Amino acid sequence: MNAQSERCKVVMLDPESGGQLQSWIVELPAKLGRGIFADISIDHPSISRRHCEFFMDAEGQVSVRDLGSKNGVYVNGTKLDQGPIESSARVRIGLVQLKLDTTVEPVDGQAAGPGKGLASGQATGDETKAVNLYPGQSGSGQSGSGQEN
Repeated sequence: MNAQSERCKVVMLDPESGGQLQSWIVELPAKLGRGIFADISIDHPSISRRHCEFFMDAEGQVSVRDLGSKNGVYVNGTKLDQGPIESSARVRIGLVQLKLDTTVEPVDGQAAGPGKGLASGQATGDETKAVNLYPGQSGSGQSGSGQEN
């Protein structure tokens, strides 16, 4: 995905319908994880606290780097440790499906610091308590997996 902007729109997709569940507009580089100090925080047991990072590579393409996650990063079904993301690609982070596009839209109003990708809630200083955004999940924001990745 070639880009002039260093902003990216990240869209979380419904696994059944493919429809949009949540979206974030973030400055690159942006980290995604389960912890609240991630730029994009998604509470799902298949996502590590520090799962991956989206960044602009030397050729100006949005790319992804796995940060040592347990369940990996897949682009169009292929496991990827690091590499570019084409504009039509589907990105799977753990079991969560995403789509990324560069954008010139302004960064989300909540983008003033740690946890800037959070859709709601307050940062508590405990990065294991991310806002639960994935449908069908409920509870305190704990991962339920017992994993500390």
